[in-house]
Amino acid sequence: MNKTLGILFYVKKAKMDDSGKAPIYVRITVDGIRSELSIKRTIELERWSGEAVKVKGNNEEAKSINSYIDTVRMKIYEHQKKLMDYNKTVTAEAIKNSILGVEEKQRTLVAIFQYHNKQVKALVGKEFAAGTLERYETVLKLLQQFLQHQYKVKDMAITQVNHKFITDFEYFLKTERNNAHNTAIKYIKNFKKIVRISLANGWIDKDPFINFKATIKEVERTLSQLRKARQADENRIRGVISRLLPNGKSGFIKAFDGKSYYFAMRDLRDGSGGMPAEGQPVNFVVVDSFDKSKNKATVKASDIRNEQ
Repeated sequence: MNKTLGILFYVKKAKMDDSGKAPIYVRITVDGIRSELSIKRTIELERWSGEAVKVKGNNEEAKSINSYIDTVRMKIYEHQKKLMDYNKTVTAEAIKNSILGVEEKQRTLVAIFQYHNKQVKALVGKEFAAGTLERYETVLKLLQQFLQHQYKVKDMAITQVNHKFITDFEYFLKTERNNAHNTAIKYIKNFKKIVRISLANGWIDKDPFINFKATIKEVERTLSQLRKARQADENRIRGVISRLLPNGKSGFIKAFDGKSYYFAMRDLRDGSGGMPAEGQPVNFVVVDSFDKSKNKATVKASDIRNEQ
C-alpha cells in the first residue's frame, strides 16, 4: 500500500532559550498522522526562513545547518525504504523510531487477542454479556490450535496474517475441528475484529480480509424440519427480563403466566454481544438444571431470544 510521506523542517518558537535561539525540528507525516523530533540544531528566529525552509545567509553556520537539514531529509527517506524492505508498517512514528534506533515492539496475534479478551472480561456486565467473552475465548483457543497445527508455533507477528492465513484457518476449522460452514464463518468473523483493531492501531497497513467473503449459507430445511421448527416456536415461552443480578452473568425472566425463571447470560441468543435491559421482551424454552446452592434439581430459561 502506497503511503504519503511529508517532511517539514521548522523552528519551535516555544522552546527559544535566553540567547534568542530556538531548536529546529522536523515533522514527519505519513497519511496525515504526524511525529516530530529535534535535529539537535538551534538558530535565531530572525535567521530562519519559513518560506525557503532553511537558515538565511551564506556564512559557515548557515551552510553547515542547511547541509545537515538535507542530510536528515535523506535519512528519513532511507529509513522509510528500510521499513518497506523489511515488510514493516510504515508510520511516522516507525520512521522516527528507526532513525533514533528505537526497536519498535513487535505486535503478535495471540498477545493482541489476549489483551482484547482481558478488556472484554473487565466490561462483562457493563457493555458485554458473559456469552460474548465465552465466544472470543473459544476463537482464541481455536487460533492457538491452528498456529500449532499449521506453523508449529505458539504465536506469530500480526503482520504475517494474510489472505492465505484466513483461508487456511477456515479449512482447519472445517476439517480438523469438523465445524459446519456457518459455524466456521462465525468464528472467523470474531477473529476479524482482532484484525480490524490491529489495522486501526497501525500495526498492519492493509486489511487481509479485503478479498475474503464471509458468507453465511442459507440452510435448506425439509418440510418435516419446518414443521418441527414451527411447533418448537409455538412451544416457546414469552416474558420479560425482570431482574439482572449484580454479577453481570445471570438474571431472572418473568413469564407472562407469572412464573419466574433463572437464566445465564451465555444462553442469550441476541447476537449483539451487549447487555440486555430489564423489561426487555424475550421468548425462551425451559430446560432441566441443577441448583448447586440448594443441592436439588430445578429448571431454567435457555435459548433466550429478543422479541421482534
